[in-house]
Amino acid sequence: MRYFTTIILFFLFSNTALATQRAYHNYLYSHSNFSFCYNGHYPFDSIDYLYYKGLSSTLNEYIMWRVQESYLTNRKFEIQTGCEIFGGHPSIEVSRNKRGYFVFIHGATNLYQMVSIINYFSSDDWESFCYNIEKVNPIIALRTFKTILSNAIEDPDLKFFNHKEKTVWELDRLKMIYRMDTLVYELNGSTLHFKPSFPLPAKLKDRYFFVNNGRIQVFEKGSIISEQVIPDYDNNEALLYTMAAYRKWLNFFYAGQPILSYEYHNNRFYKIQSKP
Repeated sequence: MRYFTTIILFFLFSNTALATQRAYHNYLYSHSNFSFCYNGHYPFDSIDYLYYKGLSSTLNEYIMWRVQESYLTNRKFEIQTGCEIFGGHPSIEVSRNKRGYFVFIHGATNLYQMVSIINYFSSDDWESFCYNIEKVNPIIALRTFKTILSNAIEDPDLKFFNHKEKTVWELDRLKMIYRMDTLVYELNGSTLHFKPSFPLPAKLKDRYFFVNNGRIQVFEKGSIISEQVIPDYDNNEALLYTMAAYRKWLNFFYAGQPILSYEYHNNRFYKIQSKP
């Protein structure tokens, strides 16, 4: 059985070299501690980090409601997820004791899966699911757990979350909101109809800058006033791109090197150099 704390933890099936690159963020709430593992070589405020910030906060409210409705004993949830970028097959383990409920997920998770697991703990057919990773193939174990879960509980009703919103990031009048298991931008109270992506938006005076499908889009008063294709944009290396605003211009960087500069007065982008 694997137990969790809210300090930095290391997944047992990774090698030492990769483990030293891991970083963890812990979201601590009244009824749950949620630990998200991410790549420590990249910026801390990645989109995944913000997604799990919204997910974990919303889940805590759901757990609180389940306790109040007597579906669950009032014990704390200890949840650990992430680190799929470090290799290894997706896997899962769940257990409980007098100290709390424990959930270990190697890989990504989502609202549907987490609500299913929370509901499973209150099922009459509940039993712990732990295994020796050296003896059991994680792929087979995960498939087995999904079968157990589907036999033990009905598909979760997500109506509880219909009106739950969490602001996970904001920049003046721009917000990123977690809503029904997705992230959306709201600018001046209006939803922008494209998915948040990295790098996070920047602001220069009254203009906001977004990266969308390999382009930088400049918004002013809710409308796009300029657009620039990012040279040699690589979506797989999105975390290496950053933006920084100054008094009259904004620079766009790749791996710390400027590749584009935007001048406010002329509303124009200038190419600085090709991506290294």
